[in-house]
Amino acid sequence: LTNNKPMSDFTVTQQPFNEISRLPNNTQYNYSWPIPFFWKNYRTYHIDHTTKLKWMIPDYYHCPSHSASKSALSPKREPTNFALHWDLGNTDSKTFMRVEYDDVAYARLMKQLKTRRDKDFGIDDKVILIADQLAFAKHNEELGKPFSFKKTLDLISTIIPGNDSYAIFKITQGVIDRMEKYFMDGPDYPLFKKGMQEWLTENYKKLGYTVSDIWDPE
Repeated sequence: LTNNKPMSDFTVTQQPFNEISRLPNNTQYNYSWPIPFFWKNYRTYHIDHTTKLKWMIPDYYHCPSHSASKSALSPKREPTNFALHWDLGNTDSKTFMRVEYDDVAYARLMKQLKTRRDKDFGIDDKVILIADQLAFAKHNEELGKPFSFKKTLDLISTIIPGNDSYAIFKITQGVIDRMEKYFMDGPDYPLFKKGMQEWLTENYKKLGYTVSDIWDPE
């Protein structure tokens, strides 16, 4: 999802998550059926809390990595003074897909998430945001490509504190376990533990636990 213009609409281009050569040679699963793409944005959601729907045709020949043509989504928008508009794709996690945001779209989305986390974003939205960023990082790691968990950690540090949702904590637990393996034997492990404490202190307090560095008596 690209949203990097002051006044223009966002656009969506599609491509397979995995390389075609790595997928089963089975025409039953050839991505030839329409994909329902739900989204919400700054313009109307704060007024009526409704989401929008656009059907996308996910054919391989429309994918930017295999063809010059692109599937684009451009909802009509009246001129507005809101230059830094935000858009969220795959609202409520209704579709089996991953949404990757360009840097500007991601920054705008994060700004909204930090200011109206529990007003404009449901539990499903928060879970899929973390899950998508984790999936992209893991995917690049498995392919031997450059990868980073920075966006995943940004989302966790924004979403998890004080949030008592089991689903959100479940997806976060997988990230924490994975990240701990990277940091455990390195010099930054104390910094990682401090980050963990910041993320989880409010949650533990809600459960009646006393946050302490002394594990045995507590």
